[in-house]
Amino acid sequence: MSREALRTVTLALQNLIHSGLGGVGVPDDMVFIGPPVPSLVGSRPVSIFAFHIEPNKDLRNVERLLRAGGSDPVAHLSLPLDVRYLISVFRQSGSSDPNELLRMGEVIAALETNSTIGGSLVADQEVRLTPEPYPMEELSRIWGLFPNTPYTPSMVYLATPIFIDAGAASRGVPVNSRRLDSGSSAQAPNVFGQGRMDGVGP
Repeated sequence: MSREALRTVTLALQNLIHSGLGGVGVPDDMVFIGPPVPSLVGSRPVSIFAFHIEPNKDLRNVERLLRAGGSDPVAHLSLPLDVRYLISVFRQSGSSDPNELLRMGEVIAALETNSTIGGSLVADQEVRLTPEPYPMEELSRIWGLFPNTPYTPSMVYLATPIFIDAGAASRGVPVNSRRLDSGSSAQAPNVFGQGRMDGVGP
């Protein structure tokens, strides 16, 4: 992939949820990408918000090899990322039925069925989607970013690893020859129990 990785994976996640909801038309009709603020979400029943992006500690120092067109694998300069999404569901306006909980169940079922984003959706990657147990205290901190927004049922999903590829790693000039230099010191070593060369005693 390339520098489009974050956008591509997020759009693929939107597509998965949209399909799980049985949506027709374009995914943006049902799944909003962005903060779970009602004035932005509008009438959509679900929002996904990438609220936490950080380097993957286990993979950041592992060489990433990519094969192009049947050629030998080539090392790429890449940064693997862990991305956490806040997925929130919203009740239809004016309804007393807790239909947002039905939507959450449909989202969970869709992501359990399709727990990996790869293949035709994301080239050269397999991004795992896993629900993360977030205590209410941590969720409250996230929702604290939107002090004027009422809480709505939410879950946190981790997408990992998402690689940002900067391009093929540069290679140094090949080594054609080696030379070993050796020599001797002009001053004798100072051996314990013997006088130094300047005549001063030990």
